[in-house]
Amino acid sequence: MMTKLALFGAIHVDRRGKVISELSRFSEGADALFVEYPVDGLSFPTVGRALARAPVSALGMLLVTLLHMPGYALFNRDIFPAEVVAARKLHRERDIPLYPVDDHVISILGESSVLRTAVEWVVFLVILALDPVTTGATAGVVVGGWTALSLARRVHRLFWVVAVFPVLVGSYWLLSSQELLGWTLGYVALGAIFYTIFRTISHRNDVMVERIAERCEAEGYDRACLTTGRAHLAGLATAAEDRGVDVVASYVPSWLRKGDVVEGSVPARFGVRTVRGDLDTAGDVFGRRVVALFVDWGVLSVVTLVAGSSCAVLGRLVVGSDAALWAGFLVGAVLGWAAYWVGFEARSGQTVGKRVTGLVVVADDGASLSRRDAVVRTLLRPVDGIVGYVLGAVVAVLSDGGRRIGDHAAGTLVVRVEDE
Repeated sequence: MMTKLALFGAIHVDRRGKVISELSRFSEGADALFVEYPVDGLSFPTVGRALARAPVSALGMLLVTLLHMPGYALFNRDIFPAEVVAARKLHRERDIPLYPVDDHVISILGESSVLRTAVEWVVFLVILALDPVTTGATAGVVVGGWTALSLARRVHRLFWVVAVFPVLVGSYWLLSSQELLGWTLGYVALGAIFYTIFRTISHRNDVMVERIAERCEAEGYDRACLTTGRAHLAGLATAAEDRGVDVVASYVPSWLRKGDVVEGSVPARFGVRTVRGDLDTAGDVFGRRVVALFVDWGVLSVVTLVAGSSCAVLGRLVVGSDAALWAGFLVGAVLGWAAYWVGFEARSGQTVGKRVTGLVVVADDGASLSRRDAVVRTLLRPVDGIVGYVLGAVVAVLSDGGRRIGDHAAGTLVVRVEDE
């Protein structure tokens, strides 16, 4: 008997109640729930083995986890990804079996080969030799912060929620105020873990599908539902096809909004959800655009800082002068700023600010924004932004359809998202 599998994709940081409601509807009729979570959980010994066998990558994983925590606290209200929270709640309410099936990156790092362990330790010791004080302090704070917050969650979920911001802000203040931020270690560690995640995602997809198939065959389950991150959907569909598992439906999520149900196994369709705009609202969204702009500025402050700092460190390491450091920061910040606007608007017509405020950029005829349109809009943002966006605001107020200068040049409109 072929196992029927429904794939529930989720964005790890999303509204808790929304994801629970979506999974509840999507998983109706499932005999068992499976979740992208380590089979043996994330224990302190597991993390310790990862730090011993792959110190740089493991520090990167802990740093990524810490960077996720503010979003988890605000939206998920728990230390776990939204889909894990939702699956556990349904497990309790429906008394439906729940099985973790992932081979987590931390577990994989704990089983690193001798060669990888040697390379990781050489890299870590080189960074430590170049800047022992900041490297040691940063590594200690990352491990200590993760440990403290993990222990806080063991006390109580709400205690963890309350502790997240004081611990993270306090840790950053401690390092920055004492000039102990180890930027080199941070960026090398992040690069190492993202490379590891990219290289292991196919293996993890295969393992999850294999474990689901084996469990369903052993327990006699006819229909199963797997909750997983959106990035796994296409790979899981392919892995399921190779294993002879029938993917009957998939849920493609949308952040803060309703997602799409895709019938059958069609990996190519797990792309960007088309967001349609209501052309009748053109010219009636000025207030929302202002709010969206403030939200985007907040996000951009982080994007430009990270991009600029990355290029600054690279410039300093390659050239070795203060001038290269500042030039690298400027180049990185500008590239990060441009990539944010072009990337988000070309992809879906929505930046983070527009998504939050229910706006979308479309072509004059309502079609999706092209990459060229997004580039033109971005190139003219500095002109619109003269005197704190006063010029762009005046042009938008006086123009038909509320267009700023960039909209006129690109032939675009900013409108409300069409009601579904």
